[in-house]
Amino acid sequence: MNPWNSPESQSEALEPLDERFWLLSLYLDGEATPAERSQVEAWIDGDREFAQLYRQQRRLQQNLVDMPIPATDAAAFLTTLNHRLDQHDRRRWGLPVAAALTLMAGWMAVVALPRPPKVQLAQPLPAPEERLILAMEQPLVPAPKHTYDR
Repeated sequence: MNPWNSPESQSEALEPLDERFWLLSLYLDGEATPAERSQVEAWIDGDREFAQLYRQQRRLQQNLVDMPIPATDAAAFLTTLNHRLDQHDRRRWGLPVAAALTLMAGWMAVVALPRPPKVQLAQPLPAPEERLILAMEQPLVPAPKHTYDR
């Protein structure tokens, strides 16, 4: 809901108290139509709680208007602003610079540190020479009898 819409279009969607507060705000800001002004004045005259709300809001508005604005020196303001912007820039670049320095230190450690000797696994010993025995007529190991030999 957009508070800048006309009060007529909002009065259907607002609760009765919200609508009354909305019209009171318009009344206090001098933005109410004549019909709205007369409605708010009738509420102020006829409803004790609404009249109290009106007085509170009126006092709050007046206190805000009367609130002193601290005097500022333009040069001091600009100095402070520039100092804060510089701090912000340093903080913004701090993390990427720290990350880059860390990466460089890690790379230097990998390159500069002595490497352990390479481990070479033992090779299996060659098998001793064996003579090849061919059994032509008599097999060394009896062959199983096959069921399909008939």
